[in-house]
Amino acid sequence: IVCHHIYDDSRRAEVVIHHFDGVWQLVCGKHDHLEDCSDFEVVGLEHLIERQENLVQVLGLEKGWLAEWSNDEWVLSAHND
Repeated sequence: IVCHHIYDDSRRAEVVIHHFDGVWQLVCGKHDHLEDCSDFEVVGLEHLIERQENLVQVLGLEKGWLAEWSNDEWVLSAHND
């Protein structure tokens, strides 16, 4: 699932979360989304990789982990769903 900014290609993914249930969530990292996330969309990850090649670097992200784009690299940390 992605925020509408990524869906409409107005922003790049800055945060990638691989949830424990297997769902991938990609967001732009800004805090201007609807609180209930009703503006998020379901998209195939391969379509996003076509637009943003650095996403291929996080394809091995394990469930329960988060990757954040910072200083031209992905920084990984555990994510508590």
